[in-house]
Amino acid sequence: ETKTSSMTSQEGNVDGMGLQHRKLGSQEHLMLPRQYSIGNEVFPQMSHVSCTVLNNTPSTAALKQAINSVMRSHPMLRASVTGTGEPTERIDLFKMVRSGEPDPLTFQERDVGHFAAEDVFSIKIIVGDSDADSGNYRALLRESWKERFNNDLDLAAMDVAEGPLWRIEMHRFGNDDDASDNPCAVLY
Repeated sequence: ETKTSSMTSQEGNVDGMGLQHRKLGSQEHLMLPRQYSIGNEVFPQMSHVSCTVLNNTPSTAALKQAINSVMRSHPMLRASVTGTGEPTERIDLFKMVRSGEPDPLTFQERDVGHFAAEDVFSIKIIVGDSDADSGNYRALLRESWKERFNNDLDLAAMDVAEGPLWRIEMHRFGNDDDASDNPCAVLY
């Protein structure tokens, strides 16, 4: 058995084109748009959002190069989700307990090069005084990333059938792509 990132090359887990696939686990199902509701309330897609604040801003070119490199190395970063995941029967009051799975939800690896850094990476330019002496730059940075963070917790829908299944957004001062001594925030 040869292990490749989060997907395993086992007989039956590689399609005719040599691309890997595997069924979603129960916790992974929770991250997808919900197929059930209680009354008129439909449960939203869940998101896992993290933020890192860096003391210095890296160059955009270096970040894109790193993203492209890890996407080539890790099949799950190039995956989308196939299948309906609809069970044969829903057997409880809230229709959450499932029986049978004729078309399971499956992570499907995409070809290397299908996605590029531009598909997952974006930049939000923070407008304001980024002069360290002003004391205002950290407050502007915090306000910018917190707004996006809170929005993504509740409303960050992704097209899982098309992919990619992740994204990175850098909040920075200035619209140049060079590295700088100003702090930045990276949401992922």
